[in-house]
Amino acid sequence: MKYIVAIAILISVVACEQLVPIPETENGFRSGNQNSKLHIEAFYDLACPDSRNHYFLFQKLFGSFAHYPFRFTVHHFPLPYHQYAFLLHKGAQNVYEQLDNEGLEEYIDLIFKHQEEFGGPATEDLKTKDVKLKLFLLAQKHFGQRLDVEQFLNALNGPGMEVRTNWKYGCSRGIPGTPVLLANGVIIDGADSWNEDKWLSFLKNYL
Repeated sequence: MKYIVAIAILISVVACEQLVPIPETENGFRSGNQNSKLHIEAFYDLACPDSRNHYFLFQKLFGSFAHYPFRFTVHHFPLPYHQYAFLLHKGAQNVYEQLDNEGLEEYIDLIFKHQEEFGGPATEDLKTKDVKLKLFLLAQKHFGQRLDVEQFLNALNGPGMEVRTNWKYGCSRGIPGTPVLLANGVIIDGADSWNEDKWLSFLKNYL
């Protein structure tokens, strides 16, 4: 009996010390060719110009997420020095919850195309409520009746727990910034600056 009690105490201690919540399912947003042996993961910050550039590079090479020739997972990783990154990612999470991968990809594409409107000189004289309204109106105009805008606005005003968990997950894997690309769980050194030819050459070895 004392062993059972000891195990129970140990489990409770481990649970209390679980700094990164264990998700109910595998972390990230999965798409691409699910039968591929190659798994590429991308840690993106929607307010990061380099994340934007990498996203559009992959879009140019492969088209939409569904047509990527490898298993592809996108992770939230809003950087703390991008003032409105967390807000943008809260919007992304809600769009995914409402419209799944297709809606998420549309949202990512939309935000990257309008990225300069959510940072730098465009927001230096704005309050947070003004930036929220700008994001709300942009999403409302793009998605129309497909998006429950009340739910979307509530998400922007909410704590964004899923995004926080994603960020903690990235930190637990040693992600230092964005974009960071991994192949089968290993960080690809320098991949954030690769051009199209370099990516195609790399992928040829694994596909």
